[in-house]
Amino acid sequence: MDTQLRNLSGNSALTKRMKIAFIVGPFPALSETFILNQMTGLLQRGHEVDIYAIHNPQESAVHPCVAEYDLLTRVYYDHTPQDKVERVFKAARVLLRSKRHTGLSKLRALNPLRYGKNAGSLRLICATSPFDRKRNYDVIHCHFGPNGIKAAQLREIGMLSGKIVTAFHGSDISQYPRQQGKNVYKHLFDSDSLFMPISSRWNKQLEDLGCDLAKVVVHPMGIDCQKFAPNRVTHTDQRPLRILTVARLVEKKGIEYGIKAFAKLHAQLPDATYTIAGTGELSAALKQLARRLSLDHSILFTGGISEDQVIDHLRSSDIFLYPSLTAADGDIEGIPVAIMEALACELCVVATAHSGIPELIEDGRNGLLAPERCDQALAERLIELAKTPELRRKLESRARDGILCNYNIDKLNDRLEQIFQSLCVRS
Repeated sequence: MDTQLRNLSGNSALTKRMKIAFIVGPFPALSETFILNQMTGLLQRGHEVDIYAIHNPQESAVHPCVAEYDLLTRVYYDHTPQDKVERVFKAARVLLRSKRHTGLSKLRALNPLRYGKNAGSLRLICATSPFDRKRNYDVIHCHFGPNGIKAAQLREIGMLSGKIVTAFHGSDISQYPRQQGKNVYKHLFDSDSLFMPISSRWNKQLEDLGCDLAKVVVHPMGIDCQKFAPNRVTHTDQRPLRILTVARLVEKKGIEYGIKAFAKLHAQLPDATYTIAGTGELSAALKQLARRLSLDHSILFTGGISEDQVIDHLRSSDIFLYPSLTAADGDIEGIPVAIMEALACELCVVATAHSGIPELIEDGRNGLLAPERCDQALAERLIELAKTPELRRKLESRARDGILCNYNIDKLNDRLEQIFQSLCVRS
């Protein structure tokens, strides 16, 4: 048990079966397997889990554990309308259908002096509706800072009870405060909550935003290291080079620079191929870039794929390319789970020295790093690996070690359980 957890837990025996609420955004979201891993891990350990989400995104592919653990029966949606007029009618229905013991709490949700935009926009009162049925928990685990704010406000008005734990991932601690103002988390930070950034890089950022670091425990996301494992098939150095990226097609993933870097590699190795797996708002623009560079026959855009398909692609590829960057609106990565998965499969990784990525990749030891927004540097690293098979084998041999030690979801879920138990003992 690390120092942070020892300080949190003391010497108490930790045996309580807990009731845990997860407060998330859309659910189930295929790109947020890291949240599913925590939910199922706590269920496996015998705890009760409920999920509170804004809506079901109805994606074409759904992670198999959603059905395996029957998670949709555990979800409560608030279905807050985006349209302002519809939101007024929804808020009115919420008030009219209030039970005697919740009516006053819901009226408190309309106080803009205390709850700002969440009250004025009627989002807070709409968010109360799922808690008419269940509201008392040991731990309320919020993924992303804005959901922590919502939980703290729901608890204060009396619609929710339990210890609040907020996991910060990336955009919520970079882009969101930039958009909403530096004091956006003041109400949350002043509460008796625990804060769990996924990267030690975020400690300073949390402190600058006004968080007491005594309330902070760094807890990274993790992966299933039994599922994400190498297939032990040795690829011949003579076959065409296969490069892979698995990411959402959004600005901060830097795919534009990956394509431009591949173009430079392709000029020297015309048989090389590049597979880009994922969906997002930049899909059409990236495909157009590939056509403009005459790479449309060498680059495959798969769209969204299942976890099993991701594993197949990882095991059949030679290099994993992840060119993350800081987006124009300030959006920043945390520690990309996709890189963890590639390393666990003993794949060579070329990535940028962005955000928490250097916590995963030690340049020259278990992968290669390049500066952000520099397709030339990325191309040089790719070409170096393409022309130096012995370097690839060296990096592959060390890729999995750090993941097993620090990002194994079983170990991390044991630790998460201890953290939550500690909060229950102290309450």
